[in-house]
Amino acid sequence: MAKEVIDISRIRGCLLGALAGDCLGRKFEGNTFIFTNKNDSQKYRQDVLNYVEECFWIIGPKERLKYTDDTAMARVVAATLVDKNYFDAKAMAKGFVETYFSEKCNRGYGGNISQVFRKLRDSDFDDVFLPAEFQFDAKGSYGNGGAMRVAPVALYFSNDLEAALHGEVHQVAKEQCRITHSNPDAIMGAVLIAFAVYQACHAQQTLSQSEWIANLLKFIQQKCADIYPNTSTTKNAYYEKLSLFSNLIKNDSPRAEVSTLLGNGTAALDSVPAALFSFIKCMNPVDGISMRNPLQRTIAYAISLSGDTDTIATMAGAIAGALYGDVHIPGALYYAMEGSEFYSEIALKMHRFLQG
Repeated sequence: MAKEVIDISRIRGCLLGALAGDCLGRKFEGNTFIFTNKNDSQKYRQDVLNYVEECFWIIGPKERLKYTDDTAMARVVAATLVDKNYFDAKAMAKGFVETYFSEKCNRGYGGNISQVFRKLRDSDFDDVFLPAEFQFDAKGSYGNGGAMRVAPVALYFSNDLEAALHGEVHQVAKEQCRITHSNPDAIMGAVLIAFAVYQACHAQQTLSQSEWIANLLKFIQQKCADIYPNTSTTKNAYYEKLSLFSNLIKNDSPRAEVSTLLGNGTAALDSVPAALFSFIKCMNPVDGISMRNPLQRTIAYAISLSGDTDTIATMAGAIAGALYGDVHIPGALYYAMEGSEFYSEIALKMHRFLQG
């Protein structure tokens, strides 16, 4: 097995970047009205920029920035992989359920996933995939829950240069998603984010926007038949949306157009493309965002698309953090975020495992 142990800065950067996107995006979640009025849209974007700037560089608020269900579940994914040293679906499902029922504050879990957790608990985890499979007339949920928490999977396999080619990243990303979301759209979203994080862990910052887009489209071509056996690649909705990236960047399309074409909702198909685009778009300076920190710029742009802001920003933040490293997480933000210390400890454990 060919190995290349990535720097711990990239592991911490990925986890803390995801946390930052979640914590900062939480404040604006659900603001979908802003594109109906130009003045409201401009005010919203400026509010986002001001808030992100304040959280990144000014000594934090009186109360720590709280994370949502996105991070609560990602923590379970990371901790289970590190503790078990392999993917244990039952242990992960138990972790999700125990975390959900022990929460003392509202993390923003959806009602449908709550039903899955109750059925898992009541069945004593007999078949951890069954409750999710029966949702929505046995079509499964197409939400972004599997994608929002998948980044630790890519980190766990990041030292194996053959992992993406031979399917470990793909398979584990898929299986952890199926615990709560079994619809093909949800699964494709999860494996796409996992692949993007995996690639970011190993990529040079000189990799161009066009190369990123080409690699993602090629990945969809490779995995489409497994997830969508009855759909050709060119007719796949993810492929269609990612095929728009180049022109959206070339034309410097306004955020209203980006959100309309790519989506900004809670469905995986309406948030994963938005997160991937936010990351790729912000590899270069963005008009209207005078932020030199690329991670900060990525999170600000992702939130400015409105909608499911915490999840779009946590996915974009994970990819950007894996590429740029934790040097772009300033101390003011680190100490302001709930859960920073946990992720620092997990990053250290994961790095030791990868070295082993």
